[in-house]
Amino acid sequence: MGPGKPMGRGTTLLPLLITWCFMVASVQSTFDITAILDGYPNFIVLNRLLSSSGIAAEINARRSLTLLVVSDDTLNAFINSNQNADAVKVADLLRFHVLLQFFSMDQLKALPTTNFSSITTLLQTTGKAIYSGKESVLNIYNTLQDGILIGPALPGASSNATIVANITSSGFDISIMQINNVLIPVGFSINGGDLAQVLTGFYHYNTFIRLLNATGVTDALAAMQGQGLTVFAPTDAAFSALSKPVESLPEDEQKQLMEYHVIESYLSLDSFKPLVDSHLQTLAATLATKGYKLNVTGLFLQTGIVNVTIGDVLEDTNPVAMYSVDTVLLPEDLFANLQHKRTENKTRIPHIPHIPTPSPQTINDTITQALSACAVLTGSSGSALVLLLSVVFLTTAM
Repeated sequence: MGPGKPMGRGTTLLPLLITWCFMVASVQSTFDITAILDGYPNFIVLNRLLSSSGIAAEINARRSLTLLVVSDDTLNAFINSNQNADAVKVADLLRFHVLLQFFSMDQLKALPTTNFSSITTLLQTTGKAIYSGKESVLNIYNTLQDGILIGPALPGASSNATIVANITSSGFDISIMQINNVLIPVGFSINGGDLAQVLTGFYHYNTFIRLLNATGVTDALAAMQGQGLTVFAPTDAAFSALSKPVESLPEDEQKQLMEYHVIESYLSLDSFKPLVDSHLQTLAATLATKGYKLNVTGLFLQTGIVNVTIGDVLEDTNPVAMYSVDTVLLPEDLFANLQHKRTENKTRIPHIPHIPTPSPQTINDTITQALSACAVLTGSSGSALVLLLSVVFLTTAM
């Protein structure tokens, strides 16, 4: 064979052109779940819930997913039987229907028939699987007689479903499968609201839970969750550090204190970081005629009485966030007298007792007595030493 032909510019650019084509194809593979479902009139209710809850945006931000959809008739029947479900629970319910893995129908049928396959859902991304770790997992059963079954991984769960149709797919980014039943995550049917349930799982917020329930603020929060909430939850140790129990306050002030720990908007941890000397309106400020604002700079909260740093994230699922604080937030509007007393204590000049200066006669008598005693014990040299020290003492005293 003769010598190889030199590579020209076109040959050199060919790998770059192929790479560019792959990049364009990757960009073009993005999808909009809302637009996709718009083409299917049987999933209007689901499409609306995905958009209103913000889950559609979470789905669009990911790749390699499988969305399990239910018909409007099935979903409407479920909603009618669970009318008290708050926005947080509905959002988690929707996340539970998003598998973090792409499956075509052929891939589902190729799954092992001798055992189930465990698949993580979008619910895992909220960090709520804090008990056994299986709360956000679905098991897929490839049965020969009953088809493809799917259900919660936790033992005893009853909300199983059957995959009945392959609706559509977009490349290998998202696959949409229809199931015949709604899958229910753990905690969906628990009464009392997600906030209390989340706090109960951490075991260190019993006082806060009790006060929220006693003041009726729990019910108010459950009704407002869809609008967006940020809650600061003091630990039991924070309440124990107070000079008096909260229960010693009048009932209306107890309620205002609890409401002061709630901001009527959703704030993720990143949302706090750019804030500088921002006065945020608390729930107490909304219901009161004035005051009850919370000053926020980054992760630092200032009430005019105490300064607090935002601690652990207990819940961060749009539209609700909840953070731990190690100090009870004391609003200046309720505890102005306490602040006045603290200021007095800081500025009060401590009392220094007056020590009278001894008179010259007293000093002379003391020196004479010392010289006499020293002459007996040490002789003249000792007396000279005592005399010298006495002169120094006398000079200092005068």
